[in-house]
Formats: sequence, structure tokens, C-alpha cells
Amino acid sequence: MSLDYFIYAIGIKSINAEETHTTIDISGFARGMYFVKVKNENGVEVKKFIKE
Repeated sequence: MSLDYFIYAIGIKSINAEETHTTIDISGFARGMYFVKVKNENGVEVKKFIKE
């Protein structure tokens, strides 16, 4: 299974992952609201997260 992760804050990070579980290091991100777009063979899902 192949997953594509995109974190949106004006295109801040794009990751191509080959695993179903992937950890994304956001320690260098500024505080704020971000959107993660996950794309796989079943479709696309967008989630929001807030880094405090």
C-alpha cells in the first residue's frame, strides 16, 4: 500500500510513504493550524491539526 501525505501551510512538506503508519516530524513547524491531505488507492482525506 502506498500513501502520499501532504501538509498544507503553503506547501510546507510532501512525503511519499510505503507504510500504512508513518510518523511525520512537525517539531520544526511554527505554532498554528495545518491541514494534512492523505491520498491512497481508496481516495483522498483531508484532516486539520493545530500545533500549539
